[in-house]
Amino acid sequence: MNPLVHKRQQILQQMEQIQRMERGSLQAEKRPSLRYPGQDRGPYFKHQVWEDGQNLTRRIPPEKADGLAQAIEGRKEFEKLAEAFVDTTVRLTRAEASPDAKKRDEIQAALQQETANYIEQFLNQHPSQQQLLTFERKFRELIFQSAGKLLEPVVQALVDQFDASFQPRPKQRFVERRHLKITGLFGSMHLFRDYYWDGRQGHCPADAALALEGSYTPALSRMIYRAAVKNSYAEASADLFEYAGVQVCDRQIQRLVQVVAPAVEPWLQTLKDPVEIALMYVCADGTGVPMRKEELAGRKGKQADGSAKTREAKLGCVFLQTEVDEEGHPVRKEDSTTYVGSFEAAGEFGLLLRQEARRRGLAKATKIIFIGDGAAWVWELARVNFVGAILILDFYHALQHVYGLVDAIWGKESPEGKKRIKRWKVWLLKDKAAEVLKQANRELVSALDTDKAQKEISYLENNLERMAYGTFRKAGYFIGSGVVEAGCKTVIGKRMKCSGMFWSEEGGQGMLDLRCAFLSNRLDVFCQARATNHAARNDPLRLVA
Repeated sequence: MNPLVHKRQQILQQMEQIQRMERGSLQAEKRPSLRYPGQDRGPYFKHQVWEDGQNLTRRIPPEKADGLAQAIEGRKEFEKLAEAFVDTTVRLTRAEASPDAKKRDEIQAALQQETANYIEQFLNQHPSQQQLLTFERKFRELIFQSAGKLLEPVVQALVDQFDASFQPRPKQRFVERRHLKITGLFGSMHLFRDYYWDGRQGHCPADAALALEGSYTPALSRMIYRAAVKNSYAEASADLFEYAGVQVCDRQIQRLVQVVAPAVEPWLQTLKDPVEIALMYVCADGTGVPMRKEELAGRKGKQADGSAKTREAKLGCVFLQTEVDEEGHPVRKEDSTTYVGSFEAAGEFGLLLRQEARRRGLAKATKIIFIGDGAAWVWELARVNFVGAILILDFYHALQHVYGLVDAIWGKESPEGKKRIKRWKVWLLKDKAAEVLKQANRELVSALDTDKAQKEISYLENNLERMAYGTFRKAGYFIGSGVVEAGCKTVIGKRMKCSGMFWSEEGGQGMLDLRCAFLSNRLDVFCQARATNHAARNDPLRLVA
């Protein structure tokens, strides 16, 4: 059945359900009380209606007012439906008289002629005036215009089909056909679609079916997200125009990101990644992000006055290992790294990181290996959320503190200092961290800086059990946390710590979620899921629920 014919039948069914109607309007008024000054009497109801060229008014008893009001609303609803019926019939008539295919052929012919004229104009120019750069840009613009004009009637036909097949829920009433200008990969299009109202909120079935994000098509929305997570909003706007020929201002990009980003974390809760049997590595770290002043009120920081300019964003990553190379060195599985990030405290962040590990197959991993930099919150997070995991202190952090220890005792540039650094590094890789500490404690009395030396010794003693690097390497494990440290730079720093950037917690968390999704190769999956959710808004069962 033709969608427009089906639409007319729907409208007639809705009109048939209206059993009572009345013309005119009903007004209520109160009058001052003569007996009780300052008080009102009433309400009194009057029904005004235009009949036989006259404006007639009659009084209505209060007990009949509600029934009359419902009849008047019934007449208004009937008139709207009648207008919709006429509009649908006109569209049906025009569709039968002017087939879309013929219209598209005419548009295509006109656009081809315009393009041919431009090419001829370019070729007729003097060679000194022929610039290929200018020609290509203009030619792309013409191609996009052609595609946009050809696409508009196609999308409108889709809209008409969606509207015709839509089954409104009991309380939803058709109001009118509403205009919407949308922007896609090929420019702007003007659409007219049905609008329904249920007494609380409006709904356009076509918007949901097309998975529009405001006034942007899903394909352009995806492109906007990718541009926004890679560069500032201003740069994203410039890139969209340069690479895709689409004009979207930076403020519009920011608003779209602010609307969509909060949906990433709830979506992650429903995501089920394919599970692979492998060694699973979990890492966590933190880095400061510049924030707005109101976000830093009352927070202690490293400034001279004790104030803070940044807030710590915590980043976690999960990656897999399925093999070692010919020399026995571990090999990270390609594209297996995923990220989660948050401004929350360590306790809440630990739960997010554990959920990420569970999505990746925590229960089926052959071993869980947690690599940290030695910070107390990192080990506490591992203790609470990854019971039974093999804990490894990042080798380069351990070595950094060994360097500090040597510098505090002999000076790292002294002959003895250079000799000890070389020897102790080898000892660390041979499970002799305890021997390093034993020698360091014997030399403590003659140290150049006893306090610093004692501090470095305490750090190494607290992490001694996590420094069996010889054993770890024989087992084929990674001993460095470079993945998460690089992640702090690529996931957070590259986008969120640029000059002049200051974030609110909400905006920062949204961008962090999108960055994590993008660099975890999940952004396309998120966009597809979001489009599916939009379309599901037209499901009558879901609407009723």
